[in-house]
Amino acid sequence: MKNNHKSAPFNKKWLFTLAVCTTCMLAVAPSAFAGKEGVFVSADTYFTLEDASFTAGNDSTSLQFALKMHNGSSEDIDFNSYGVRIVDAEGNPFSAQLTSKQNARVTPGKDSDFRFFSKMAIGETPEELKVNVFAWDETEPTFMRSIGDLSVYSAVSSLYDASKQILIPMNDLDASYSKEVQVAMRLGRSYQIAENGSSYMYTELYTQNTDKVNLSLPSNLQFRLIGTDSLQYVGALLEGNQQPLQPGKLTKLTLRTLVPDSFLIAKSRIEAFHVESAEDRILGALSISETELRMPIGQEQPYSMLGSDNGIRVMAERAIAVKQTEGILLQTTVKIRNDSATATTLPAFTAAYQFGTGSVEASQEQSVRTGFLSPHQTATVQYSVLLPDGIDPKTVDLVLFEPVSGTNTGASATNNTSNSSANSAGTSSNSGSIANGTAGSATNGANGNASSTGSTGSTGNTSSNGGSASNSSNSGNAGNTTNNSANSNNDASSNTASSSNSIASGSASSASNSSNGSTSSSNTTNNSNTANRNTSGKRPIMLIDLSTVEFASHAAIQSKSYELGTPLSFVSNGWLDTNIEVSLVELHMHENSDFGYKTAVAKYKLTNRGSSTLNLPALGTELINNQGLAFAGIRQSSTASQIMPNTSYVVSYSYLLPTSETGAQLALNVFDPKSTASNKLSIGTYQVAIQPESTDKTISFYPFQISFDAYAITTLYSSNAYNYILSLDLSVSRQDLVIVDQNFSQLEFEIIDGLGRSLGSQTAAFTGTQKLISGNQKITFSNIKTQQFETGLTIHVYETITTPNGPAKRLVKLLTQE
Repeated sequence: MKNNHKSAPFNKKWLFTLAVCTTCMLAVAPSAFAGKEGVFVSADTYFTLEDASFTAGNDSTSLQFALKMHNGSSEDIDFNSYGVRIVDAEGNPFSAQLTSKQNARVTPGKDSDFRFFSKMAIGETPEELKVNVFAWDETEPTFMRSIGDLSVYSAVSSLYDASKQILIPMNDLDASYSKEVQVAMRLGRSYQIAENGSSYMYTELYTQNTDKVNLSLPSNLQFRLIGTDSLQYVGALLEGNQQPLQPGKLTKLTLRTLVPDSFLIAKSRIEAFHVESAEDRILGALSISETELRMPIGQEQPYSMLGSDNGIRVMAERAIAVKQTEGILLQTTVKIRNDSATATTLPAFTAAYQFGTGSVEASQEQSVRTGFLSPHQTATVQYSVLLPDGIDPKTVDLVLFEPVSGTNTGASATNNTSNSSANSAGTSSNSGSIANGTAGSATNGANGNASSTGSTGSTGNTSSNGGSASNSSNSGNAGNTTNNSANSNNDASSNTASSSNSIASGSASSASNSSNGSTSSSNTTNNSNTANRNTSGKRPIMLIDLSTVEFASHAAIQSKSYELGTPLSFVSNGWLDTNIEVSLVELHMHENSDFGYKTAVAKYKLTNRGSSTLNLPALGTELINNQGLAFAGIRQSSTASQIMPNTSYVVSYSYLLPTSETGAQLALNVFDPKSTASNKLSIGTYQVAIQPESTDKTISFYPFQISFDAYAITTLYSSNAYNYILSLDLSVSRQDLVIVDQNFSQLEFEIIDGLGRSLGSQTAAFTGTQKLISGNQKITFSNIKTQQFETGLTIHVYETITTPNGPAKRLVKLLTQE
């Protein structure tokens, strides 16, 4: 803050006069108000402590906070009449510097926040600190009269843990910053990730800018890991040092460090440092021993730490390893849940399976395509990979990644560090000096007019507002007790300053290259940063331990029980609309003795539970026997293209099975038909059983039922041709109201003589003008392949569906000639 020495006597007298005039307001000083701790200067005017943030650096501690003044009176109150200081449990005072630039007058009925910063000795803790609010009073020996104390601990965030934070003083790195500007870095989680045959340690640093404007980390700020062997491994921020840090907002940065495969995180630490006069200056160090996190299956975890997750919770629900001919198919189902009451963006996660120093990218299917999660909505993502033989799935980890914008290539940090020259800071470090930079000037260090005042026994009160024209300061006595007042329009400024604190006030727009000494970097650092180059644009957010993976020699073993006709419970996926309900309604098997295989025919009912017309999806299906052999389903040749709301449609599939197949233990696997054969993205596997054919007169052709109440086979010779006539008395009914069109299956009647020869066949449909109906019907077999009437005839009744591989038949009934 710029001090106006010429007006000091007048301002000081006016200020103290104001303090005396307000003495009558100080009689009432309750310690609490409406459940929140407060210091009162009158019945309706009080102070509260807000937004306190405590950080512990390598050689000091600091406190940032806002002092809120509520003026419930009918007159303006000048904040210059009051001051604050920090007091620890032993009574040691620490100065508090005002960092906000604003009008000091608080008008009636209004609240105003005044932000402060205090640097204290190492070892202080929030539990032992209080903010002491006092009034300036020249009748007191110290010129200060205490009004009351506010507890720091009760105002500090519950996330506080000084042992996991590094305090970066920006002025140590770049003298254009004032001394109260600091960046607090809190340690997050660490992950050791395999990439291209090497190991990298990723360490999260949650960074908070304590200034009032955006800033970026200086290029000479470096980070390294110190291993248990005391070897140093220099890393680079993925986001780069130029990532904008918004005031008061947590920004997650990620340090990426190349480490040996044998690197042990236990007893290792991270150091923040810069190089000055060819020597490393450590700004802070934190142990990373307890930051490594490997999530077990079934345990939910916030997407990110310190309340920056937007309510997103992540959990690996299940992992299954299925033996296949090409290797082992490993599938992990991950749930992403929005635990908040508002819609939020769905993170765009990718994944890789890692084993040793190797890793394989995972294919994925996601249930939500909108990019957003509604309140309390859950998205399901299935990550799949085909592992080569010889890799134990229990030794594999799944790594989830999120994209990173502005990924650092590593070259920037290296060049800025190694090529920076020694710029003399030129800071004024004399006791009691105040260096004021000129707004808009190009400075190397804190250039400007350094002035010193020496009022006996008083301490200087300044703020870092370079170029300010109306800054008001008030000084008090008692060693190192400093109050930086608000900048007011009162033109009241006291310039009695004789403290040991030196403050360099540079302009935010100044071009400064100073870092208090020469900066150099070794070739080792260059090589390390080059090795830390990451062009993938992603960072890990979760490492999932798959040691409890479920094993299945084939999908039939891990299939779940299923009741025919009930909706199939699919794993959420991205290709099947969630409004489509699928049920298996029929599954029959028939042996084709002439062709040497069996045919299974399955019918699926698809229901649109939504409110709009949807495309009819194609399902990938297969039947898997107890030996793990899979038999692909072939969909009927033609279907409708769309399905209307609140309607159902039946689609048939056929499966070719070996003649040895009994159908005793079968599993139905449903998957994305577009996925590759070696990497099927299964959405559900179910235990199914072949239905026996009916032995009575009623046969099911879902959604129809036909009762063969009576029949007769007669002969007719006409026009030199032998004809047979099948007379039927049928009862046709519908089991369910589903849409049936011309693509639905048909009945085929094949006439067989006593020697097993086929003499001819006819078809009948369930739809159209010639459809089967209840009552008497005649089916005529003409062009018979015989020169005489045969006896011992049998008519085979089939249900047939048309597939790309030809008709698929299901034998449903035998009608014999009597």
